[in-house]
Amino acid sequence: MARFPVVLGTGSFVPPTVVDNKTMMQMLRPYRSDNGEEVVSSWLERHLGIRERRLDLEIQPGGAFRKKARADGGLFDGDFAVNAGLLALEDASVNAREIDVLVHVSCTPDTVACWDHIRYIYCKLGLRSDCTPDYKNLGCAGLASGFGAANMHIRANGSGRSIRVLLIASNAPSCHMSSYSLSSYVNYARLCAERGIKDETGGWGWTSPAVFGDGASAAVFQLNGQEGRGLITSNSWVSPEHKLIVTPAGGCLEHAMPDNAWRQLFLMNAPLVGKVYPTLMARNYEHLLSTWDKSVAPVVGHAFDINRVKRFYFHQANGLAVHATATQLNVPLIKVPLNVDRYGNTSAPSTLILFDEDRKAGHVSEGDLVVFMWIGAGVGAMNGYAVFVV
Repeated sequence: MARFPVVLGTGSFVPPTVVDNKTMMQMLRPYRSDNGEEVVSSWLERHLGIRERRLDLEIQPGGAFRKKARADGGLFDGDFAVNAGLLALEDASVNAREIDVLVHVSCTPDTVACWDHIRYIYCKLGLRSDCTPDYKNLGCAGLASGFGAANMHIRANGSGRSIRVLLIASNAPSCHMSSYSLSSYVNYARLCAERGIKDETGGWGWTSPAVFGDGASAAVFQLNGQEGRGLITSNSWVSPEHKLIVTPAGGCLEHAMPDNAWRQLFLMNAPLVGKVYPTLMARNYEHLLSTWDKSVAPVVGHAFDINRVKRFYFHQANGLAVHATATQLNVPLIKVPLNVDRYGNTSAPSTLILFDEDRKAGHVSEGDLVVFMWIGAGVGAMNGYAVFVV
């Protein structure tokens, strides 16, 4: 029987500062949705299923806030990644010098050119200089590519020894939330109108700081010596016709300049995400069912049986979308854990944070069958899934 990459250890990290909906709306200032409904703190929970999120910000009474510099104790994407990576290494009882490949998934890196942000992670973790780097600049479905990369690196190894891969996913929206840029989130539509520039978000750019939260997760993979365990299959697809996010300025088409600082933002098209989430998640599920007998059943020894799947880790876009999709797919909600209500949408780290918390709490254990399902920004929209025997 074939052998598969198994997880030796996991880790996750979120900053300690809790930003509840009331505080978030004070930071955002009053706003009205496209149907004229006033957006207050209850709106966020009612429409998104989010009560609070973690953001590494200093919050003052009345909604004033600031992001501290790293030198003053502020945490940035690299710091979240390092913290999660250290916890995963500790859980796996693996020294950083024993890691052969680092796969990093993030759309909020500390720096943007030549993978320079990975240098910080290498130095802080103490990885070897011949440890192979692999960076995925992807959003919420980034683990679809991350899991695939970990599997590829392990299986492509021709050295005759079992290599170890450290996979880290991180998300740092607080790093883009200076007072000026957050005001731009809120006022993006007005600023576009004043300058005669098309608002590519349809007026929904303000939802990005309200939805996303800081966080990171990590896992150490190694080829398993025991048959029937590990990452059995991982699949992903792209839909380039769906533009889920827009970062208007900062690239070659519109270079970063002082007068376009208000456009150098990661902005989510919230209505489009809500529209494609159930469709692409259903596509994941349909492919899982149609290929189970060929790809999974020979390993686990049985046809698809939802009662034998311990957990379904759905990307945490928002609480309502997760529950609605689970109901649509007839997946019992007890099998679909949530953390978006507490952490906000942590993008790519979300499902691995859930898995780490389940492992540490004893909700999943060795031999349990779990399914990861993702949808998010990547080549437009990306979706995928993975089947794993813990």
